[in-house]
Amino acid sequence: ESRIDSYVSKAYDLPLASVPVALKAIAYDLIAFALHTTTAPETIKVRFEAALDMLKAIAAKKIELDVGGSEPPAKDSKASFTGPPRVFSSKSMEGF
Repeated sequence: ESRIDSYVSKAYDLPLASVPVALKAIAYDLIAFALHTTTAPETIKVRFEAALDMLKAIAAKKIELDVGGSEPPAKDSKASFTGPPRVFSSKSMEGF
């Protein structure tokens, strides 16, 4: 999961609203390769390498995923937070 997230997070905000079928297929291929503790059959190796290539293409925005998420904000954007006024503060908690 963390390997997939590391690539996908370069193109999309995480967590995604839903997991696309393409990412599930990539996960299966990565898992199949990882389950072979000694040597994996050639087909498993080929699918593993194809899965990594697809993750790299997703990170480079060459492949779009069908997700409900959005692209991450620009690097120079600043975070802002809104909410109700604070209930507890150091002044209101004096004496406790």
